[in-house]
Amino acid sequence: MITIHKNEDGLFALFDNDTGVSEFIRRGKRYQPWILEVAKKYIQPDTDVLDIGAHLGSFTIPFARLADRVYAFEPHPILLKQLDTNIFLNNIHNVMACGFALGDIRKIVQIEIPNLGKHFWKEKGNYGGAKILPLKEPTEKHFCTEMYRLDDLVFRKVSFIKIDAQFSELEILKGAKNLIKKNKPAMVIEMCKRNAKEEQEFFEIVKYMTVTHSYYKHSHIDHKDWLWTV
Repeated sequence: MITIHKNEDGLFALFDNDTGVSEFIRRGKRYQPWILEVAKKYIQPDTDVLDIGAHLGSFTIPFARLADRVYAFEPHPILLKQLDTNIFLNNIHNVMACGFALGDIRKIVQIEIPNLGKHFWKEKGNYGGAKILPLKEPTEKHFCTEMYRLDDLVFRKVSFIKIDAQFSELEILKGAKNLIKKNKPAMVIEMCKRNAKEEQEFFEIVKYMTVTHSYYKHSHIDHKDWLWTV
């Protein structure tokens, strides 16, 4: 079942069994409020913002009040409908909800919410934990979708990027090098728990941007979110 709840950012249609971001909104709170505070410092009103891993729109909605346009990327088809509903509930008209995945190559991939079946809204769990997987034999837990590179898409001036993509951060950055070089946006990136090799690769990619283009410095916001700014 879906019910409507409110926090200081507006109205949100929430799945009753969602235990993730929804739990904060049910209590009238923001999820990770420091991210919005950082965004307020860097989002310019005449620019685009990219919300990658938009989920139910808990950041998309307030970002839309700061930027000229927000591109909200949510590849899971049911979560995309939830995002569209919340955009409508808040009378937001400058968001483009994009229902495809992002990575470093154009291909077809599978989406799943771990430990939950295709009718996941009937089960209790973190619905924001949808992951991108290689294309395999479809099961009841999977949806198929297209993947694009950010460098293949057309934006105007991008001032801010938020990435919360459940272990897809590396691939998204690899597919966005030209966009980042051109726009020099501030970025908040959630670096999910990963092994030492993947963690090193993550920082090598950002180091390439830092050293080669002299654009970025980083600061640690909390245990998993990193801010990279001009």
